[in-house]
Amino acid sequence: MGVVSQEGSLVSYPPMLQQLSYGDSDVAVSAGGTSLLTTTNAIHRGSSRNPLPHSRRPWMKYCRLCPYSTPIAGNLSRHMLSHSKERPFACRLCPYRCNQKVNLQQHMVIHTGEKPYKCSFCDYRSSRKATIRHHEVAIHRLK
Repeated sequence: MGVVSQEGSLVSYPPMLQQLSYGDSDVAVSAGGTSLLTTTNAIHRGSSRNPLPHSRRPWMKYCRLCPYSTPIAGNLSRHMLSHSKERPFACRLCPYRCNQKVNLQQHMVIHTGEKPYKCSFCDYRSSRKATIRHHEVAIHRLK
Protein backbone atom coordinates (compact mmCIF):
# COMPACT_ATOMS: atom_id res chain seq x y z
CA MET A 1 0.00 0.00 0.00
CA GLY A 2 1.26 3.53 -0.68
CA VAL A 3 0.44 7.06 -1.65
CA VAL A 4 1.23 9.24 -4.62
CA SER A 5 4.04 11.73 -3.97
CA GLN A 6 3.81 15.34 -5.09
CA GLU A 7 5.89 14.37 -8.11
CA GLY A 8 3.26 11.76 -9.01
CA SER A 9 5.17 8.57 -8.19
CA LEU A 10 3.82 5.85 -5.89
CA VAL A 11 5.59 5.76 -2.54
CA SER A 12 5.31 2.87 -0.07
CA TYR A 13 4.42 3.54 3.55
CA PRO A 14 7.34 3.17 5.93
CA PRO A 15 6.33 0.99 8.91
CA MET A 16 5.99 3.97 11.30
CA LEU A 17 3.31 5.59 9.15
CA GLN A 18 -0.39 4.99 9.16
CA GLN A 19 -2.83 5.66 6.37
CA LEU A 20 -5.85 7.85 7.00
CA SER A 21 -8.66 8.57 4.59
CA TYR A 22 -10.28 11.97 4.28
CA GLY A 23 -12.97 12.23 1.65
CA ASP A 24 -11.60 10.56 -1.47
CA SER A 25 -7.94 11.20 -0.58
CA ASP A 26 -5.40 9.28 1.47
CA VAL A 27 -2.91 10.81 3.86
CA ALA A 28 0.26 9.26 5.26
CA VAL A 29 0.69 10.36 8.86
CA SER A 30 3.84 10.05 10.95
CA ALA A 31 3.79 8.95 14.56
CA GLY A 32 3.89 12.65 15.52
CA GLY A 33 0.69 13.35 13.56
CA THR A 34 2.36 15.26 10.72
CA SER A 35 1.05 14.84 7.18
CA LEU A 36 3.85 13.59 4.96
CA LEU A 37 2.25 12.64 1.65
CA THR A 38 -1.17 13.01 0.06
CA THR A 39 -2.79 11.84 -3.15
CA THR A 40 -4.02 15.36 -3.84
CA ASN A 41 -3.15 18.89 -2.83
CA ALA A 42 -6.86 19.61 -2.42
CA ILE A 43 -6.75 17.88 0.95
CA HIS A 44 -4.76 20.82 2.33
CA ARG A 45 -7.72 23.14 1.80
CA GLY A 46 -9.57 21.87 4.89
CA SER A 47 -11.30 24.37 7.12
CA SER A 48 -10.29 25.09 10.70
CA ARG A 49 -13.85 24.16 11.70
CA ASN A 50 -13.20 20.54 10.76
CA PRO A 51 -9.44 20.05 10.87
CA LEU A 52 -8.00 17.44 8.58
CA PRO A 53 -6.80 14.22 10.24
CA HIS A 54 -3.15 15.14 9.76
CA SER A 55 -3.60 18.52 11.47
CA ARG A 56 -5.12 17.02 14.61
CA ARG A 57 -2.93 16.46 17.62
CA PRO A 58 -3.51 13.07 19.28
CA TRP A 59 -3.54 14.57 22.79
CA MET A 60 -6.15 17.22 21.92
CA LYS A 61 -9.90 16.72 22.40
CA TYR A 62 -12.03 18.18 19.59
CA CYS A 63 -15.64 19.34 19.60
CA ARG A 64 -17.63 17.69 16.81
CA LEU A 65 -19.92 20.72 16.47
CA CYS A 66 -17.57 23.72 16.39
CA PRO A 67 -13.85 24.60 16.19
CA TYR A 68 -13.26 24.31 19.96
CA SER A 69 -10.38 22.09 21.10
CA THR A 70 -8.66 21.45 24.43
CA PRO A 71 -6.13 19.00 25.86
CA ILE A 72 -8.37 18.45 28.91
CA ALA A 73 -11.30 16.02 28.57
CA GLY A 74 -13.25 17.72 31.38
CA ASN A 75 -13.07 21.05 29.57
CA LEU A 76 -14.54 19.43 26.46
CA SER A 77 -17.37 17.91 28.51
CA ARG A 78 -18.16 21.32 30.01
CA HIS A 79 -17.92 22.92 26.55
CA MET A 80 -20.43 20.43 25.12
CA LEU A 81 -23.03 21.92 27.47
CA SER A 82 -22.85 25.11 25.41
CA HIS A 83 -24.39 23.20 22.50
CA SER A 84 -27.21 21.80 24.64
CA LYS A 85 -30.62 23.44 24.83
CA GLU A 86 -30.83 22.38 28.47
CA ARG A 87 -30.55 25.36 30.87
CA PRO A 88 -30.86 23.97 34.42
CA PHE A 89 -29.49 27.07 36.22
CA ALA A 90 -32.06 29.84 36.63
CA CYS A 91 -31.73 33.33 38.04
CA ARG A 92 -34.28 33.88 40.82
CA LEU A 93 -34.50 37.61 40.03
CA CYS A 94 -35.05 37.59 36.25
CA PRO A 95 -35.80 35.13 33.41
CA TYR A 96 -32.09 34.41 32.72
CA ARG A 97 -31.21 30.71 32.45
CA CYS A 98 -27.91 29.02 31.62
CA ASN A 99 -26.28 25.61 31.45
CA GLN A 100 -23.29 26.25 33.74
CA LYS A 101 -23.28 27.35 37.37
CA VAL A 102 -20.31 29.65 36.80
CA ASN A 103 -22.31 31.57 34.18
CA LEU A 104 -25.17 32.09 36.63
CA GLN A 105 -22.72 33.31 39.28
CA GLN A 106 -21.28 35.81 36.79
CA HIS A 107 -24.79 36.90 35.79
CA MET A 108 -25.76 37.57 39.42
CA VAL A 109 -23.32 40.50 39.64
CA ILE A 110 -25.73 42.37 37.35
CA HIS A 111 -28.23 42.32 40.21
CA THR A 112 -25.80 42.72 43.13
CA GLY A 113 -23.48 45.31 41.58
CA GLU A 114 -20.56 43.47 43.19
CA LYS A 115 -17.13 44.35 41.75
CA PRO A 116 -14.65 42.06 43.49
CA TYR A 117 -11.73 42.69 41.12
CA LYS A 118 -9.57 45.79 41.60
CA CYS A 119 -6.84 47.31 39.43
CA SER A 120 -3.36 46.97 40.95
CA PHE A 121 -2.49 50.56 39.96
CA CYS A 122 -5.61 52.65 40.58
CA ASP A 123 -9.08 52.49 42.16
CA TYR A 124 -10.82 51.01 39.08
CA ARG A 125 -12.96 47.97 39.94
CA SER A 126 -14.85 45.42 37.83
CA SER A 127 -17.04 42.37 38.16
CA ARG A 128 -14.79 40.51 35.70
CA LYS A 129 -11.13 39.62 36.09
CA ALA A 130 -10.57 39.80 32.32
CA THR A 131 -11.83 43.40 32.32
CA ILE A 132 -9.21 44.30 34.94
CA ARG A 133 -6.47 42.70 32.85
CA HIS A 134 -7.64 44.63 29.78
CA HIS A 135 -7.79 47.87 31.80
CA GLU A 136 -4.26 47.39 33.15
CA VAL A 137 -2.88 46.78 29.65
CA ALA A 138 -4.81 49.63 28.00
CA ILE A 139 -4.53 52.29 30.72
CA HIS A 140 -1.36 51.41 32.60
CA ARG A 141 0.53 49.88 29.64
CA LEU A 142 1.04 46.62 31.50
CA LYS A 143 2.24 43.81 29.26
